Amino acid sequence: MHQILSLYGLGAPSAVLEAHYKANATYQMEPRPLHEENVKAMKEPEGFKRFLGKMQYTHDFLEFFTREIESKGVESVVQEYLFSGTEMAEDMFVRLFMGMCLSLVSLEPLSDLPWDENDGWVKTDCCEGFLHPIIHLGFGLEFNQPLIVAEALAQTAVHENWLAPFFFSAEKAAQETQSSKTLPQLIDEIRADKELSTAAEWVCPPRPPPLSPPIHKLTPPRPSPMTTKSGTAF
Repeated sequence: MHQILSLYGLGAPSAVLEAHYKANATYQMEPRPLHEENVKAMKEPEGFKRFLGKMQYTHDFLEFFTREIESKGVESVVQEYLFSGTEMAEDMFVRLFMGMCLSLVSLEPLSDLPWDENDGWVKTDCCEGFLHPIIHLGFGLEFNQPLIVAEALAQTAVHENWLAPFFFSAEKAAQETQSSKTLPQLIDEIRADKELSTAAEWVCPPRPPPLSPPIHKLTPPRPSPMTTKSGTAF
């Protein structure tokens, strides 16, 4: 989705957009069946919380947020579910910056995966979809596409939140510090600090192993279950 919109924003002709859309369509997953009872349960805080962090409920969350946006508007829904400061919004805000670590090639089932047993996805050393919720949200807002905003919020909801302790402790430390520096100043300091600036390199895990044949020819396809309301995958 974000590749197509980036190309569109740069003025790519329709033939280029069509070619890239078809290339990306080769690894999209079919949408899971919609469960109306789950969508209704998400209206209550405890029900909403019960489905968080579980990829198999992506379609249910998509339908839920689509209805919320149709009823309340994009601005109100984004404010409520990300920036209102409630327990739910704080949890969702953490998930906005997360990613899924899933194998591109393994079919062995793993009991603690947030997928149905028959899906067989396995967490390994391949990080998939890092920061994609906020990327999709940004594109949805920039291009004024309510459905993409709904999809971004649905994607946010099914991501994990294990970075929450780090985010909240960093926020607390920032509130307690007396120093006040601009973001460019902080970036310059990080670049000047060799321990920080060289902390992450390509050789560090997680990174995908060399793949042959090309990724789009592998079975199963890459797990990116983002769909429109009509069932067409992004």
